[in-house]
Amino acid sequence: MSSLPRLSSIRKVHPRTVWPNEAGDFTPWLAKNIGELSMTLGMSLRVEAAEVQAGTRYIDLVATDTGTGLPVVIENQLENSDGDHLSRMLFYAASKDADTIIWIAREFEEEHWRTLKWLNQRTQRQTRFFGIAVEVWRIENSPPAPHFRVVVAPDDWRRGSHRRVPRNEYREFWQALECKLKQDNPDIKSSEDHTNRWLRVDYSGGVGYSFDHDDGFYLALQLDTALPAKPSLEWCHSAFDHLKKDRECIEKELGHLEWDRRWRGERGSRIVSHYPSNFYDLMESPDDLHAWAVEQYHLFRNAFDPRTKEINCDLPVD
Repeated sequence: MSSLPRLSSIRKVHPRTVWPNEAGDFTPWLAKNIGELSMTLGMSLRVEAAEVQAGTRYIDLVATDTGTGLPVVIENQLENSDGDHLSRMLFYAASKDADTIIWIAREFEEEHWRTLKWLNQRTQRQTRFFGIAVEVWRIENSPPAPHFRVVVAPDDWRRGSHRRVPRNEYREFWQALECKLKQDNPDIKSSEDHTNRWLRVDYSGGVGYSFDHDDGFYLALQLDTALPAKPSLEWCHSAFDHLKKDRECIEKELGHLEWDRRWRGERGSRIVSHYPSNFYDLMESPDDLHAWAVEQYHLFRNAFDPRTKEINCDLPVD
């Protein structure tokens, strides 16, 4: 029997372990390494100036999209998004009549990424708002590696962000993942159709787990009115609120998650863990994606199964 490969563990660390100060450390680093952000966005950014005065405040970076020649405003923060930086971002955009506005934060609170989505839907097409999470990853004792993750982007940018995946590639990818999941979970239920961009791997009552390839790769716990048990929207929202009360403990186990109470309007709610990469080909590194998916699935089940049993017992389902 061949020996099992030795795998390293990857973990996320706080950005301030690398850049203690936003203005003194992170902004100068970003100005010198703007190519990292350009590559993430699929744009060609050129920094024009840092700490540019606007009224009584200072814009972190003013740049130009060299592909269009249009101005870009970049607002940074190394903590979670807040209302102060949201208002600053809008003021800076107006001050410079910017066509592209990039807000970088450690993580985005629900009310802020929803605001950015709303702005993209309501403003004219030439005004684009991006919400970018700055992350730092470390593999065992390796040097820290910065990573930008797109949280919010204009709809037209998202549609062009990755190629269309042929159905046969989805079938190959999902079937291989399902086999790996079943090694430790032989009774797992899954979608019969493996040609979609998603794979639903288990569901009970109003709770389901699914993987999806949509502007990235992620695992979601879904509280979904479309599940076989047909829970009501009220039940989905109540169950979500029940789980979110324990958010701090859950995220200590799983890391930062995206908590979306009003997923697709009347569809339900969901809790999402994103694979730490934005652009990739499913079949270029399937082993890496599968390894992450299997690990995250186990972590999700360990964290959520005891909690979802409570909501299935305590809350009514239509």
